[in-house]
Formats: sequence, structure tokens, C-alpha cells
Amino acid sequence: MSLRTAPELLRELRSGRRMLADGAIGSELLKAEIDLTRTVEANLLKPHRVEFLHKQAIAAGAELITTNTFGMPYRAEDPDWSAAFQAGIEIADFVVSAAVPQVTVMLSVYPDELLQHPEIVLAPFQSPATRQWLLLIETAIDLQEACVAAAMARQSGVETIAATCHFRRDGLMPDGSTPAQAVSALHAAGASIVGANCGDVPEAMVTVAEQMRAVTDLPLLFQPNAGLPQNTAAGWIYPVDAERFAANAANLLEAGASIVGGCCGTTPVHIAATDLLLFHPQRRE
Repeated sequence: MSLRTAPELLRELRSGRRMLADGAIGSELLKAEIDLTRTVEANLLKPHRVEFLHKQAIAAGAELITTNTFGMPYRAEDPDWSAAFQAGIEIADFVVSAAVPQVTVMLSVYPDELLQHPEIVLAPFQSPATRQWLLLIETAIDLQEACVAAAMARQSGVETIAATCHFRRDGLMPDGSTPAQAVSALHAAGASIVGANCGDVPEAMVTVAEQMRAVTDLPLLFQPNAGLPQNTAAGWIYPVDAERFAANAANLLEAGASIVGGCCGTTPVHIAATDLLLFHPQRRE
């Protein structure tokens, strides 16, 4: 078993280690003709594709992978969502059990996903196989909701929680919260790692990172988009290429990030470029 547990991850980050997380899963699944509203069901419909994406991320240098569990049911009564969520857990567990380097698993959920289905979302943290994973509450647009979700998870016995928020170009969350306010509130709610994901342009996250680092010594996680998708004759594309993404990751580390990775539009190529620039430059030789 080559799982790096969440407590082990925290110890390494607190000692000063910087780490690379994976890139997007949802936008990659769209390329496999999975509907945007059904990406979690890919765990049932195309499990080998999801498995392959996890393995690609690890091969690209990622030390943290994200479960394909982000997204509410298409219909509230949809019975397949619970099965698809559980399948995402099993796929990630299988991949990590066979991985050569140590890998930490981040169980990814939207705040409202946890609040509406705590019995499903938090169940893996009762299992011996997945108890030591990191719970990632991500893409929060309402700080109060994210804090309630984090507090619920903490009270349910989840040991290590990361929470990341969406910030606009003006550096504020959609509800008007500042990076400093987000850090303070999420830490008080039980998060051990805080940060940001998604966003409009990756460069905007550097200022967010600086403002968060100025008020906390917690490990910081940043996973920006590869820009906003653009509708072209060739289909939807993301404008930020791997070189620009990696250069921005370097700026994020300089600003105080502990973990860098990618959100929508980022591919294994983006992660590999970041790994080569920041973590294993000798591989370019």
C-alpha cells in the first residue's frame, strides 16, 4: 500500500515540503463524451477512463490525486448517484494501492454536496481503507456554507480537512469574502489546509495566496483553472497552456503555496510541465 495518509501529508507540509497535486477530471471526461452534468456517473459508465486519468496524473508527477466525486445528482431522486460516488472511492483506492510513489487521496466534494448527503460523503471516513484520506471541500462560493460543511465533517470525526474557495478577478469570493476572512473562518470551522481553486485566470490566484499567507501559517492549496473555456470552431478550449500554467505555479509557491495543482481545463500535460519546472527539473536533461 503506497498511501500517504492525511496526517503524514500535514507533517510533511509543516516541515516545509512543497507538493504537486493533480489536474482536472471533469473537463477531461468531457473529451470522452461524458455529459457535464453526469461526470460522477463516469465512475460507473467509464471506470477505466477515470482510472486512467488518476494514473496519468501520478505518472505526470502528482503526489495528490482527487476522487471523481465532485458534483450533485442530476436529479435529487437519482439512485445512481450514490453508487457512482462509491465507485469513485473504489477507483481511487485501487489506483493508490498499486501506485509506486506515495500518494495522498483527496476526496473531493462541493459544500452543498456534503450538507445534503453527509451519510454518503462522510461514509468513507468510517472505513479502515479510506479513513486516512484528506477531505477536500472545494469551489466554495459562500463562505458560511463552506464553514458549516467543514464543521459538520469535523464533528463527524473526519481528521484532516482541506477547504478551497472560488475567488473572482477582484480577489473576492462571490459572497464578498476576502482571502483573509476565508482563512480565518475555515480554520475555525476545522480546516487544516485552506486555499483556492477554479477562478478566471491563474495569475489572479497569486495575490490571493499572498493575502492568505500574510495571515496564516497553515498549509495552502491552490488549483487554478487553465483560464475560462472558449467556444471555438474546434470546440471548447482552455487558453492557458502548460508553460504558462507552470510559470504561474512557480509564482504561487513563491507567494506561499504549499500545494499546487490544477482545476478545470488542466491536463496531465499541465501537471507534467509543472513537475519538470518546479519539482524534478533534472528530468528535462
